[in-house]
Amino acid sequence: MRFLKNKIFLANQALDRQNSLLSPSALNPAHKPPLPSQSPPQSDSKSKNSPSNKTPQDSASYSQASLKGDLRPTKNIVVNYGKAITSFALSELAAPYLKPFLEQEQIKSVEFIQFAKKARQRITGIEGFRSVILINPAKDGAKNTACKRILIKAGEIFIKYFSVNWIIHGRLAHKLTYLKYRFKVLRRLQNPALFTYMSNEKKKDK
Repeated sequence: MRFLKNKIFLANQALDRQNSLLSPSALNPAHKPPLPSQSPPQSDSKSKNSPSNKTPQDSASYSQASLKGDLRPTKNIVVNYGKAITSFALSELAAPYLKPFLEQEQIKSVEFIQFAKKARQRITGIEGFRSVILINPAKDGAKNTACKRILIKAGEIFIKYFSVNWIIHGRLAHKLTYLKYRFKVLRRLQNPALFTYMSNEKKKDK
């Protein structure tokens, strides 16, 4: 019986020591966690760069930069469309579409391929693209005139039936812009004499 009482007494002493170690007075105040209503302080560098601290002037300058950047997607649109059209004209995919036009113009496939390859190299801008589709009776012979008409037909087929797949699955950065200008390029193909501009900032597209 005495042994049991000693055991209980020792157990109570150990429990008292454990409670004293866990009491608030024994804890170090420097390591207390912040209250839920308190947020840890932020450094000056982070607070300056945070979106919530941007001034209206910063937002305005950002909007102006965005507007200036809207002109960039149209920078190479003519060249890319021109290269894509000539590449399509040279592909096996276009062969069944161009066959009736070749027969109608009495142009051999080899002759048109040679013309399309040279045309592809000349397309470095609007003037180059315009020169390979604009018929000049004073300079173009019968063969070049026929090849230009066939290339225009190839461009119309490409834009109507294949350009969307080229835009969506290609590596173009500004896909929506290319979709927007799709029918503008088609109208330039159908009226090469008017092919002197592309962006709306210079002239209003009709």
